[in-house]
Amino acid sequence: MAHRLTSDIIEDETQLRALLGEPTPIVCSKVSDRVNRLARAFIERASMVFLATSGRDGSCDVSPRGDPAGFVRMLDDLTLLVPEAPAIGSPIRCETSWPIPAWASSSSCLA
Repeated sequence: MAHRLTSDIIEDETQLRALLGEPTPIVCSKVSDRVNRLARAFIERASMVFLATSGRDGSCDVSPRGDPAGFVRMLDDLTLLVPEAPAIGSPIRCETSWPIPAWASSSSCLA
């Protein structure tokens, strides 16, 4: 189905790379399988995060979470501790969150 703004459709990574080119070395250096020291400090000082999850079927969801700065803690380089906020009426659904095949941050694309 064509988008309302263009009839061009990118169907695979090859077409995307043809349009955008290869990422620069500095962009590639930001890809990591864990949170580094600087990102950890940023996350632990944030007053808002966006938690992105994906289901096994590929569906994705992003939920904003906010509280006073420091409400998110890092247990280790792979584990964020985000308190549940029952007042919002929509707890994170574990069946769509675990396992999380991919995660991203508000500064790059964490949540």
